[in-house]
Amino acid sequence: MKKQTCDVLIIGGGIVGLSLAKGLEQLGISYRLVDESLSKPFSGIRPLALSKTSIAILKYLNIWSSVWAQTTNIRNIHVSVESAFGHLLLNEKQLEHLGAVIDLNELQKAICAQLHETKALINGRFLSFDAKTQTVTIQQDEAFFDIETKIIIAADGALSSVRKACGLPVELEPEQEAVIGMLSLKHPHEGLAFERFTDIGPLALLPWHTHDMAIVWSLSKKNAQLMRDQHFSDVKDRLEKQLAHRMGDILSVQSIRTYPLRQIFMPVQSYQNILFLGNAAHTLHPVAGQGFNLSLRDVVTFLSVLQEYGISSDTFPIYLLRRKKDQEFTLKLTRFLASGFNRFPGFIKGIGLIALSNHLGLRQTFSNYAQGLGYPLPEEIYNFLEEGHE
Repeated sequence: MKKQTCDVLIIGGGIVGLSLAKGLEQLGISYRLVDESLSKPFSGIRPLALSKTSIAILKYLNIWSSVWAQTTNIRNIHVSVESAFGHLLLNEKQLEHLGAVIDLNELQKAICAQLHETKALINGRFLSFDAKTQTVTIQQDEAFFDIETKIIIAADGALSSVRKACGLPVELEPEQEAVIGMLSLKHPHEGLAFERFTDIGPLALLPWHTHDMAIVWSLSKKNAQLMRDQHFSDVKDRLEKQLAHRMGDILSVQSIRTYPLRQIFMPVQSYQNILFLGNAAHTLHPVAGQGFNLSLRDVVTFLSVLQEYGISSDTFPIYLLRRKKDQEFTLKLTRFLASGFNRFPGFIKGIGLIALSNHLGLRQTFSNYAQGLGYPLPEEIYNFLEEGHE
């Protein structure tokens, strides 16, 4: 196959790589996107919590209008701790939008449908790169060909093959597993999201349609295996114990399965003409629902830098400087909630929740950071923050 050329080569066709491709099209920058699983969706439902900022970014990328009807608004967030008094209730009437939940598969399909440069999407596999010639070798079925590009964006996930080829280090957290599934309620959930710090790991329930909720329970490998092997009725009993009937009666629990949680952070996120984005750069614990939201802020900041400075020797340093504080804070917050929070005695955790619950200023600050508003965003995004969800 003849050598191809482009300004930006994206390795990885998940929602981060696809979102970047959509933004590059809007800027008129030529690109190629390579992934050997472009036509293969994730198996089962993958709930994704979108922050207020992420919704604004999806509007900026002209994606939101095609997916909003498939989302469920988060109207309240209830936070509690097992074996501790007190709780925190975040309400959209006090704090405006609290975000929405969507199936990752639906978002991925919607972005693919929005892309006009379909010839730029290549079902292939990254093999190697040559920094001197700025050329990447791709395998497609039994054929091999080269792509000459100015910059490479590695958005190929937590087990990034590009990162491995570069020999770059990562910071690793102890691996856990997430138990995910669905539960059905007797009464409507009315947009209530539920976060509970249980003694064995953080439990999140995300509103899904009218009577259903998505389960995300982060556990040790041993506890995850035990729960996966339990009968649905036993899992239902455990959930009812944790919820203490706050959500009413649970009618059923379905589709329980597990997937590995790899917490990864790259202290150095660029190498020669390669920039790492998404899970390749930072794979976060799902406890705070920040993974994709942080990555989407990375994407829109990179697009903004490209628009201001073009592709130059300044592009990566300026981008990395703008994203440094947000990434570091979000990583520390996630690590604390995933492991540090449970190290405190129950009464201390309870007092902390009561303090947050009774102080509007603290609640607003906490919500701002959780919604991605703690650090500056590209100016063009603020216009979309004022709009409603539709």
